[in-house]
Amino acid sequence: MTAFSPATAPLARDSTSPTHPIRVLVCDDNPQVLDVIGALLTSEDGFELVGVAMTTERALEHAAHSHPDVAIVDVSMPTMGGTFLARELRRRGLCAQVVALSGSDDHDTVLAMLDAGSCAYLLKSDAPTAIFDTLRRSMRGETVLAPRLTHELVDEMLKKRTVEQREHVALGHLQALVEGAFRDGNVLEIVGQPIFDLDRNRVVGVEALARFHFHAESSHAPDYWFNAAAQVGLQSELELLAVRRAITRLADLPEGAYLSINASPSTVSSPAFLELFSGATAARVVIEITEHTEVPDYLALRERLAPL
Repeated sequence: MTAFSPATAPLARDSTSPTHPIRVLVCDDNPQVLDVIGALLTSEDGFELVGVAMTTERALEHAAHSHPDVAIVDVSMPTMGGTFLARELRRRGLCAQVVALSGSDDHDTVLAMLDAGSCAYLLKSDAPTAIFDTLRRSMRGETVLAPRLTHELVDEMLKKRTVEQREHVALGHLQALVEGAFRDGNVLEIVGQPIFDLDRNRVVGVEALARFHFHAESSHAPDYWFNAAAQVGLQSELELLAVRRAITRLADLPEGAYLSINASPSTVSSPAFLELFSGATAARVVIEITEHTEVPDYLALRERLAPL
């Protein structure tokens, strides 16, 4: 199989970052954890450490005084526990967001902290710098989980929530998963499957195939990703990303070979799809309509593709 390397362009800095520092209260009964997180926050622009607390009582007192933007809460806080602290911080309106921190990936613990009002769950085994992205995303109202928890917890939550809650939680995590493919240039890779002409004994074309590399322990077939994108309204965006990546590899094809791409009728009919092709590019591309989606109007689709 002919391999295409994934795009390696650096990711742009997030333009939605707040202009004022994110004010953070750190709550953990381990002094070493407090020292490490405190040092990280004070060394990074855009963050302000407003205090630390080793007990739930002290954490509530400190939050009432400093009103942090985010409270990082250890799930094993002494006395009342992390779930109580998270719930009280949100109930009293003492901070905008709560980020859970734990050494355990136990599903019941994760669910308990999310139910208590946490918007994120970090593992202490994660890279220390992961805290910066988590804090920024939490301030944008996103739900953030350690990567290896995401897929497992979607199924776990679906079993424990009401029908209405299930829909909300599952869609939220699917959206976070799909959006990760747009943020991280290494998640989506385009590989090429040669199309061989036996009579002429040569490669006459290459079919572009999408492959996703999210996490070694939670890989899924391409259909899973595109179905997830469809459920959260991002199907065309993900397909367009794949087509755009495939087109950039035209120069890597054997001389005279064409590129075969596959997309849904709605994506192929979109103005954004047509804009991807110049005259020279279109001449070397074969467009296949996916068999997984019904074409509602063949004449309209043909007219839409006429400029190509």
